Amino acid sequence: MNDIVALAVNMQTHFVPPATTDQELQALIDATPGISLLIDLEGRILCANAASQAHFGLDLPRLIGLNVYSLFDEATAAGRRAMTREAVQQRAPLVREDERGGLYFRHRLVPVIDASGVIHRVAVFAENITVQKKAELALRDSEEKYRFLAENTADTVWRLDRQMRFTFANRAYCLACGFSMEEIMGQPVMAFFTPEGRAIVLDMIEKRKAKESAGQVSESLRFKVPHLRKGAEPFWAEINSMPLYDDAGEIMGFNGIMRDIDESQRHEKRLEDSNRQLKAQLDEISQLQARLKAQAFRDPLTEVYNRRYLEEALPRELSRSQRSGHPLALIMVDLDHFKRVNDTHGHPAGDAVLKALASILTQGAREGDIVCRYGGEEFLVALPHMTLERACQRAETWRRALCESPIAHGDLRIHCSLSAGVATYPCHDGDMETLLRLADQALYRAKSNGRNRVESTPPATSATSATSATPQIGPRLRS
Repeated sequence: MNDIVALAVNMQTHFVPPATTDQELQALIDATPGISLLIDLEGRILCANAASQAHFGLDLPRLIGLNVYSLFDEATAAGRRAMTREAVQQRAPLVREDERGGLYFRHRLVPVIDASGVIHRVAVFAENITVQKKAELALRDSEEKYRFLAENTADTVWRLDRQMRFTFANRAYCLACGFSMEEIMGQPVMAFFTPEGRAIVLDMIEKRKAKESAGQVSESLRFKVPHLRKGAEPFWAEINSMPLYDDAGEIMGFNGIMRDIDESQRHEKRLEDSNRQLKAQLDEISQLQARLKAQAFRDPLTEVYNRRYLEEALPRELSRSQRSGHPLALIMVDLDHFKRVNDTHGHPAGDAVLKALASILTQGAREGDIVCRYGGEEFLVALPHMTLERACQRAETWRRALCESPIAHGDLRIHCSLSAGVATYPCHDGDMETLLRLADQALYRAKSNGRNRVESTPPATSATSATSATPQIGPRLRS
């Protein structure tokens, strides 16, 4: 059988292979995360995974053969039928998002084309994206508030990217300097200062860098500079600029406000009061954006990073390793028999176990290490500058810590174990998907070989390693 895990991921955005058998399709459905169904063109359910059973509150015998549209109200069912028809007519995967009762879902419909090129079935995948969607909406709301404040103040407000090019300027800025929005957007801010002004700004930049080198966090910088005015003499302006930092502590841009101070002596008191108010507003907006961004990239239960953050950060770390030649280790961690914990002690106990494992994974983590809840009871840890041998040692430390420390939940003492799979770059050369697959295969071997163990993928150059045999991956052993 083909690599079921890889197919299960790819089938959500690609066609299902024509030669796939019913058994393989069932395995694909079982292996996919989220709600996964296989339906015929009339909507009858042919296959369903465990998440689907939990979502609809029906066991597998009751789901199979049931018309999926009967599980929804009339309006929702009509929309689902229309989505299915569109995917079949286009003979291509279809992705849609919708909201029901305050919950947001992303749906993927993939036509199943048989060997003769005919579509008889459609694979349906649904993912609850409520947490991410609400965080995105809140972040968008904060941006709208920022623009509202900026556009409704008499002072000039702008934003620059990390290269100090304009990404936003309000109408007041255009009126002050005489340039149109088209002449400003995307241009470096230095182009709008006189030679004397550019020298002043460069000096302020050097002072900021000196503070950062001394371990001081850069706060807002205030300075006076001669600014160009289109078709007229330059004017002196007072600028208050605040750097914006990303999660890595690197400057990702600047917020700023600017005022014409040619006649500031008569209005100094008024300007200082207004400036303090605007600075407080900018601080509040920046803090709100930072909090919302953290919420968008954090798993709410364990407070480690979520899969969305990993999908953005891991390619960046791999590119950095490829440029520098430093190793990058990936450790896939999965709790053993986790379903048994939930079934025996209840989901609150299962949540306590997940939190305890996240705490173990983050203890002693270095700056730059990425601990992510990959899905369910599975975690992925990315370790820059770590060799395969050291990564295996780290995973073994986690395994012993979990085994030797029962997890307290009320009066319970829950004993758990974990299995882990390790892959590294450059020992295992390839792209992000390849490294994830190799780590997943090593985890599968750990599960197959008895659980409560660490397995690694041997370096590509080693043909005689004791772990060199890599079995084809079928459906993941549960827990």
